[in-house]
Amino acid sequence: MNPFGSPCPLPHRGFTLVELLVTLTIGIILITIGVPGFISFSAENRLNSEVNGLLTQIRFARSEAVHRGTQVALCPSTDGNSCRYANTKDNENRHWQDGYIVFVDEEDGALLRYIEDLNSKTLLIWTTKGTKKITYQASGRATGGSNGTFRFCDRQENADAKAIIISPTGKPSVSTTDSDGNDIQCTEG
Repeated sequence: MNPFGSPCPLPHRGFTLVELLVTLTIGIILITIGVPGFISFSAENRLNSEVNGLLTQIRFARSEAVHRGTQVALCPSTDGNSCRYANTKDNENRHWQDGYIVFVDEEDGALLRYIEDLNSKTLLIWTTKGTKKITYQASGRATGGSNGTFRFCDRQENADAKAIIISPTGKPSVSTTDSDGNDIQCTEG
């Protein structure tokens, strides 16, 4: 009761319909703007993570070849024991997103590392046609004397493609273009 004896009006609790509609409209606009940016950001981070992971393993293989004084290789593998395409004449299949191994490339060579399934549902990783494995000599040079290129592509096309290019000297580098300087094509061929 107030001093004049009449009951106090209850304070308003809640929102008016107009306030609620304005708030919902602003929220929808923010979500519409933010979600695509977040999806792209997330895809870029996933792709960069896989690029950096493979780059680390390539550098490890090169370092181990020099350290051990023998050949060390990387190749795609789904079982962690053998190269996936070693006994095939198929030069088309060169996918690495299902996993790969790093091993000493000699008779009864030691398995150094096995990297399993690399986001194969969302990511494509493949090498230059005919490249079934990358081998480093004891000098740190890659065998074959030509550029090898790993292409990284997001299957949903939410991230810009990247490449790891291995120079004839064996040095890997990350690029947003193919070894010929053109845009990375996310189609095989």
